[in-house]
Amino acid sequence: MTKPVPTGDRGRSDQEILRRGLTAFSELGYDHTTVRELAARIGVSRNFVGDRFGSKSAFWFAVVDFACAEAEVMSTPDARLPDDEFVKKTIRGFYRNAARHPDLHRLLADEAARDSDRLTYLYDKYIEPSFVHIWEPIDRLTAAGRILDVPRHLLFFTIIGPTMAMTHAPLAARLGRHTPTDIDDLDRYADQIAELVIDGLFVVTGS
Repeated sequence: MTKPVPTGDRGRSDQEILRRGLTAFSELGYDHTTVRELAARIGVSRNFVGDRFGSKSAFWFAVVDFACAEAEVMSTPDARLPDDEFVKKTIRGFYRNAARHPDLHRLLADEAARDSDRLTYLYDKYIEPSFVHIWEPIDRLTAAGRILDVPRHLLFFTIIGPTMAMTHAPLAARLGRHTPTDIDDLDRYADQIAELVIDGLFVVTGS
């Protein structure tokens, strides 16, 4: 669906073009991100998106593929881990990913609010494959009475929901969150969120 990313004009690297596009889409949403706004934010001519990518839509797909690859959203823990450790490590990794790549996760949250070809693409290529590895361990833990027995969609949103703490920085700041100073600070913050969610999921055994 996407084309190889060409070299940008005015000396912009491919990576810089796509990262600036990601920031624009994540802040404004797809419908409110005009081609003119993209050009202004990227620092290229107004015709750049159309000439190089074909359309705003094609550029969005290129941005998403680049961002998901850069964030390594498809990576999973070692499948040889015990089920409980696999689930916990997956959740911790998910929040660290959201903390380090807030623009991507904000874009995902925005697209999840409406039905579209873009959501279908995100779900089929990234969301479902990213979670498929965790469902079987969760099912086994649920059957063993170690995780609360609730519908899968509730588990999904229980895990996904707290990413707002990482992606909605203005609100988080008003609620008292300090501004992270480095990667270690981001990881500690993400780990705190993860432990709250893990404690809730494993409340049956108090793990």
